[in-house]
Amino acid sequence: MFKSLPIRIRNSFTTPIKEKIFFLHVPKCGGNSIKDSLKRNYLSLGCKQERTFIYIQSTAENRVARMLGEEESTEFSVPFDCVLRVPEYLLLYHMNQSHVRCIVGHVPFSEIAYRNFSHQYAFITILRDPVERWISEYFYNRSHSRANANMTMEDYLESPYGSAQGTQYVLYLGGRSNRNDHESRQAVQRALRNIDRFAVIGFLEDLSLFEQQFRHRFGVRVDIGRKNVTAFNPSREQITPEMRKKIENICERDCEIYEQARQRFS
Repeated sequence: MFKSLPIRIRNSFTTPIKEKIFFLHVPKCGGNSIKDSLKRNYLSLGCKQERTFIYIQSTAENRVARMLGEEESTEFSVPFDCVLRVPEYLLLYHMNQSHVRCIVGHVPFSEIAYRNFSHQYAFITILRDPVERWISEYFYNRSHSRANANMTMEDYLESPYGSAQGTQYVLYLGGRSNRNDHESRQAVQRALRNIDRFAVIGFLEDLSLFEQQFRHRFGVRVDIGRKNVTAFNPSREQITPEMRKKIENICERDCEIYEQARQRFS
């Protein structure tokens, strides 16, 4: 509270963001820095007002999904599709609360949320070069002992999990469907279509442009630092041209989406 007091005082004399915002946080795209910057704009001298900022934490999502997925009783178990869509349900819940002004989370694009709340919420996100995002995800998992942390890059490249990391833009911008088909051409087309539904899409390679576009749209400045950056790993230098080519092939669909987003917002 006391550490953030200067920001709270400043916000008391500045115009608040009038439009509601949903920041779709794609993993390993610099989103934690955006989240913290957005949150600072909602700090105030009145604690009650801070309920206007909602962060849907992925750790909580995962615990809920795991509990639902592990329920064995036929009387209380839920379909697997419902387990996967827990983040979307949380998003819809918070969008239905009138006091909420900003929502941030690792939540894939929701057609239902957009159809019902696009007149209230501006959708924004930030992306990065898909190949660099894939590499960053791999080393982040290793350094934090997360999923498949012990795999060599060669094994990771051939694994289903490594393959799935190459279609994260298809998933997050295309959204989940009942078919869970986010490696299909139809899913890619959904993601390409949804690009035009975003108010702002920024790029990690040019954060100053994102800051300019955000200020132009919302009339408020965001100061973006760098947070949750994966430490340099000497093994990155051991990525051979052959490995990089495989990564590019894995990320082919994400690259198509990324390039269209660059054309639209750069």
